[in-house]
Amino acid sequence: MLLAFLLATSVAIEVAEIDGVDDAVAIDVARALGRALTPRTGSPIVEGIDWVSCEGASDTLDSDAKSTAKESCLVAGLQSRTGARTIVLLRLFGRKSTIRVAARRFDESSPPAEATATLSGRAQWAEELAEVARSLFPAAAAPQDATQTPEVSEAEYSLAPWALLGAAALGITASAALFIAASSARERLETEALLGSQADELDSAMRGRSIAAQIALGTSVALAASGFVLLTF
Repeated sequence: MLLAFLLATSVAIEVAEIDGVDDAVAIDVARALGRALTPRTGSPIVEGIDWVSCEGASDTLDSDAKSTAKESCLVAGLQSRTGARTIVLLRLFGRKSTIRVAARRFDESSPPAEATATLSGRAQWAEELAEVARSLFPAAAAPQDATQTPEVSEAEYSLAPWALLGAAALGITASAALFIAASSARERLETEALLGSQADELDSAMRGRSIAAQIALGTSVALAASGFVLLTF
């Protein structure tokens, strides 16, 4: 649960600039990118549009320096608000029926990464933004789904029932040996004249072997049943 929470809050997305794109559409693009990132990073935080507070942070600088200063302001502010380690800033430019997306990833452990895409109809957004996600996080592994069943190769699957049946056979053999040993101990208790301490030790050994034999037999039956099920289906 803790790992899932950390993954879910490790990335935050914010729209840093829009031109020719409605605010609502910009938010939709940010959320769509968030969905594209989820298989690679966990569910990111989508902050939307919150860049007005950084507009006055670099009024005396030239355009390039101003852009860098604004990015630094946005990244620092978003990290402070969300606690996210990695920030993705989006710039969106509307052109007729398309939207040009420029995305930039910032984190403490690596240089910034950039990716661009041209979005057409909403039906294609998922595929187009999936490529952006791959470019921004090329080495990110998909989080393991706790409910997902590990894949088993055909060879492993074909050997599994026989392995279970073999283990069941060994368990039955061990169980039989323990039952014989317990029976022998019981016979000695009934037929031999033993001292009190000797009788107690033998009785304890008999009971222990009897319990172990029952456990081994029960386990063997379960293994055999599992093996037969795999063979059948």
